[in-house]
Amino acid sequence: MVERIEKLRFELESLFEQIDLKKKDLYKALDEHKHSLIMSQACLHDTDKRDIEVKMSIDKSDLEKVDIQPESDEVSFDWVENNFLRMKNGMDQSDYQCTLSFENFAEGSKIDNPKLFWTGANSENVEHVLALSVDRHSITFSGVLNGAGDFVALLQFDLSHEGNVVTKDAMIRLTVNPDPKSLWTEVEPGENEIFRKAHTDYDYQETDAYKIFGASVRGRSHAHKGTFRDDDFSIRQIKESGWMVSTVADGAGSAKYSRKGSKIACNAVVEYIANAASEGQLSDLDDHFGKVYHQQDESKKADLNGLISNLIYNAAVEAYKSVLGISEERNESIKDYSTTLLFTISKVYEYGMVVMSFWVGDGVIAVIEDDSFEMLGEPDGGEFAGQTKFINMPSIFQVSEFSKRVRFKFYEKIPKYIFLATDGVTDPKFGSDDNLNDFTQWGEFMKELEGNCIAEDIPTEEREAKILEWMNFWSTGEHDDRTMVVLKRKD
Repeated sequence: MVERIEKLRFELESLFEQIDLKKKDLYKALDEHKHSLIMSQACLHDTDKRDIEVKMSIDKSDLEKVDIQPESDEVSFDWVENNFLRMKNGMDQSDYQCTLSFENFAEGSKIDNPKLFWTGANSENVEHVLALSVDRHSITFSGVLNGAGDFVALLQFDLSHEGNVVTKDAMIRLTVNPDPKSLWTEVEPGENEIFRKAHTDYDYQETDAYKIFGASVRGRSHAHKGTFRDDDFSIRQIKESGWMVSTVADGAGSAKYSRKGSKIACNAVVEYIANAASEGQLSDLDDHFGKVYHQQDESKKADLNGLISNLIYNAAVEAYKSVLGISEERNESIKDYSTTLLFTISKVYEYGMVVMSFWVGDGVIAVIEDDSFEMLGEPDGGEFAGQTKFINMPSIFQVSEFSKRVRFKFYEKIPKYIFLATDGVTDPKFGSDDNLNDFTQWGEFMKELEGNCIAEDIPTEEREAKILEWMNFWSTGEHDDRTMVVLKRKD
């Protein structure tokens, strides 16, 4: 009963004290706009403070920062009574720790018997989860927070010095922010929207040498706004000829029908190569690869380079023509269908493997081994963040511009991985385009993939769920669509 009376008494005192606080108007404004501020923080910046260590030293300099002044220059407990101390903010459903340090007390003093009396609505959300621990000059609050909101408590503790024991108290204020993950909503696009697209896509194929994984997921930013996934991909193993085609594309967020542009571009490349192979148009390539890299006939290299350039050029042009065709059919600007496009065309021979690639826009194409990696191109950047180039830009097909987007490599040893992805994967995992050239980060990234979704021991029926689950990983501030294709060598 005594503790309950004390709790009520200090609750009343805390309410009166709030009226006199110099920052009353600021607190009021923050309370009025709390939800919008939290959403802005979570959706735009996602400032996650769970890993920030904050130590609150209750000494004169810290008090001056928050406009709470001791009664004199002598630091003692007198100023603590009936004043609010703001603890560091916490995050709902997250580990929390905050230490109040009283290092300026007289030599020989000791803190003991800390007690908390939580007040207000939902106080039980923190009352039973925050434990107290104490050493000679500090009190630590720790636990897993449960429930967002603003909480106030009376902190009581004993101060002993030279045989005298005095009970002191202070009002504690704690703000627990919602977990940013809980603020993202899943909104379905309107029923009348055209060019509808599933929120996820998955494909898996096998060759004698490779397992090929392809997956795409709608980003949280699209789900929150109720829009479709703009990314797309397509993979094809052409069994009759042994050729493999892999494509990924990222529709421009500012283009209203880019989701259609990305799909059309990917499919156009795959269909063109499949048709060319079935019609025997790639037989000349097979012949020249064998003469140059198996028979070591250097005189055929120029002809081989010409055949490769023509094949990739025609495939890219087919993608452009397909995007142009839908825009003209609907009497709309081709810019409404803007999309990046990255693709590889590859084949395994008895004497090695050839990999041809084309790259326009951001994202990545990489060949990765246990001890090395190689980028097959470089991302297109712009003057401002988020700018890139698209397959629907006619300037891409100028000879000087196009040639720098084409790569061709012959590997005597079949590569362990060939990896294509949009920037929805690379941005959160690598942080910057420069880091895409860091082998250490590639090694860590591939270990993560192996450990989560492309491991050998994952049953066939679980592959799709595993890879789509991984692609929904949380990364602060990174909520774009995510798409990747992985060719994994069978060992």
